[in-house]
Amino acid sequence: TAGLAVGARLERSWYAGIGVNYFSLAIPGYGSAGAVGIDAGMVLDIADDVRAAFAALNLNAPAIGRDSERLPQVLSLGLCYQPMGGVTLAMDLVKDLRFAPDLLVGIEYAPVRMVRFLAGSGTDPSTFRAGLAVSYSPVEFGYAFSSHPDLGGTHRFSLVISIDML
Repeated sequence: TAGLAVGARLERSWYAGIGVNYFSLAIPGYGSAGAVGIDAGMVLDIADDVRAAFAALNLNAPAIGRDSERLPQVLSLGLCYQPMGGVTLAMDLVKDLRFAPDLLVGIEYAPVRMVRFLAGSGTDPSTFRAGLAVSYSPVEFGYAFSSHPDLGGTHRFSLVISIDML
């Protein structure tokens, strides 16, 4: 998956963004396919230490492969609270339109500005996630591991390059 996103401040405490992702699937002996998904989201600063967010993933209902398998369309509503510098507590209600809602909770700890440790869990199915993000402006590298009762462990890597246009 590769993506490109842009976001902007709409008002003093409102932010919005839109993203485009290219999903690629290749299976030896069966071929390859791709699809484009469009995401959108908003963030509201409720107080200095509390934020709310909403996101909608794959708004365009993309499908991939010869059988036109639909990619997940997901709605997400979240809150985060920063009780002290360097610590963020988060809660997210995630609804894949095909499955029951999943409640995610997590914590982020940033002992120094360039390093963040992340951990969290989900309820349906019961999952655990842990990760690390290291940034050196404007680049951030991330690694995360997630466990799933049926699928086992998954390793995820990310590379983010932030371009401040304003």
